[in-house]
Amino acid sequence: MFENITNLQNIKNNFPILKNANHPASEVIKEDFLQTKIYNAPTYSQAITSKGALIDLTELAKQVSQLEIDASSLQMIQDFRAQTLAEISFLMQFGQLSEGNVITEEVREFNERMFGRPTTQEVQSAVQFITQNPAQEVIKTLTYESLVETFNQTLEQEGLTDHGWTVTTKKSGPVSVKPKSHEVTVPTSERYFSQQEIERLAIHEVTVHAFRRFNGELIEEETGLPLKNNWPNYLATEEGMASFIEIQSGYKDINTLRKYAARNLAVDAAFNGETFNQIFDLLVSYNFEQSESFDIVWRCFRRGGYLKDGEYWKGLHQIQQIHETNPERIKRLFAGKVNHEYFHLLEDKIPQELYDKLKLPVCLR
Repeated sequence: MFENITNLQNIKNNFPILKNANHPASEVIKEDFLQTKIYNAPTYSQAITSKGALIDLTELAKQVSQLEIDASSLQMIQDFRAQTLAEISFLMQFGQLSEGNVITEEVREFNERMFGRPTTQEVQSAVQFITQNPAQEVIKTLTYESLVETFNQTLEQEGLTDHGWTVTTKKSGPVSVKPKSHEVTVPTSERYFSQQEIERLAIHEVTVHAFRRFNGELIEEETGLPLKNNWPNYLATEEGMASFIEIQSGYKDINTLRKYAARNLAVDAAFNGETFNQIFDLLVSYNFEQSESFDIVWRCFRRGGYLKDGEYWKGLHQIQQIHETNPERIKRLFAGKVNHEYFHLLEDKIPQELYDKLKLPVCLR
């Protein structure tokens, strides 16, 4: 079982990353849409970059199909292969949109195999949160240099610099973690932060994303269990943990949670076949600024429809439910990049002395 997981993890590590944030043409495209409300699918698809290894996707699909996974294997392994093939198929279709600017049924099927669809309960909770929590005005005056300084301090305080973790900068894009190279990356583009946002991001990026990679490497080295790389469906747990720990640490960010809830609504609407303009109008009707509404919808329509953004809201609610019933399990989930639904396959194989060595956020110590 674990050999198959490792093989699929290694294949997925070669996948390119889809990006549209701060692309050189993005602001021009946004302004044009806000003025005309005309969505130009070919132009928008061309403005999205794919950052990652140059790979032969056809050959990659062949490798996945030829893995020796028989019908008696765990359903999770079968699902992991199906998800991987769906993602390769999605990457190969390069943004083919049907007339009317809706995501095609074929692409929606790829996404359902990759991520699943938002549930009715998730959508209802997203609407409830948005309507009960209006956007908050936040004063932001600090630049990326302050973020770099705080990240460096956090890495040093938590002992990660001793293991090769560093802070690096890039021209644009989101604040993020590069697990394989042990980097926390910060964009130098013109963006301002509040002090609370900087402290929240340090918790999110370092004491969740970096910690889960660090712990996964530790356990994998000691036991051989494949925990340092992403397991199937890991994203909801990964981002849900990050949002949950922010809240537990006293950094509940209403505007960020509103954004996650809005992403859930946008993904649900896209799965239901609504157009770019219809989804944009939906978010505006919930009092989101037009600029933010555009950004949320455009993320859904990357390369013809990449509907992973519902995972953030879904994951937060899954982790909150675990905390209500079994709070100690939250600590154990820091053992690596594994989805909470599959952790039982590994939990008893990890010695207690390794659980005792896990790096945990301050709020869980």
